Amino acid sequence: MREQTVAVFHAHPDDEVFGTAAATSALAAAGAEVRLFVATGGELPEQGADPRLDQVAARRIREGRLDRSCKLLGIERWGYLTRPGQWVDSTEWSRTLAAAPTEVVAAAVRGVLDEQRPEIVLSVGPDGLTGHPDHVAMHDAVAAALQLPGWSPRHAWGAVVVDADVRAANASIAQLLPAAEQHAVRRDTVTGVAAADIVQTFGTATAGVARRRAMDLYLDGLGTAPVDRLIEHHRLRGASLTLRAVFDRTGGDKDYFTSL
Repeated sequence: MREQTVAVFHAHPDDEVFGTAAATSALAAAGAEVRLFVATGGELPEQGADPRLDQVAARRIREGRLDRSCKLLGIERWGYLTRPGQWVDSTEWSRTLAAAPTEVVAAAVRGVLDEQRPEIVLSVGPDGLTGHPDHVAMHDAVAAALQLPGWSPRHAWGAVVVDADVRAANASIAQLLPAAEQHAVRRDTVTGVAAADIVQTFGTATAGVARRRAMDLYLDGLGTAPVDRLIEHHRLRGASLTLRAVFDRTGGDKDYFTSL
């Protein structure tokens, strides 16, 4: 019998820890071969941490983090959706995934689907999980690719979080922020969906621990340090902080999905 194959599509290295870590852990534990495809090298965070890095050097560092993350999360192998550097995680809009025509990215996804012939496809939901334009572009491209002629997976799901968990997470973060910032917790990045919209859940008892260890690979303590330390020491704000607080609330051992 052919081993079940899972194809996961994300915009950047580190999206696998936030969106699909519990799912890939659970599916791998059940015997599936999980393969990840990323559209960019996740260069921007590395260049933000060390402005001396060019995009190639930043990409190599991020690739090393992704290698280790995949080992923790049950991902057998990963590759680029097309080639390194075709799309870049950058402040230069024209080079980003979000700036690419949806049909171009969808054609690349379709090529992977036809080559890999996965039974299950995972990506992010319509809101991109965090509202990031690259994430939304990835969702749109995968959804469009599934409508093109070719191999049809049995299941295709996009990762989401529950809106009630997001509201509770933002409330807890607001209490930890300096007084001048408490009114400015951004609520337009991670919004979540109603629990009634969820059609699939994956998780294992150990997935939350694996997810936190993988998060730490991308930023020291991102998965395991107290949230107040992330705020004070790393000056962390935005979607990563919100999702970390969501995982604190839920345990981070499950991923939730809507249909693609």
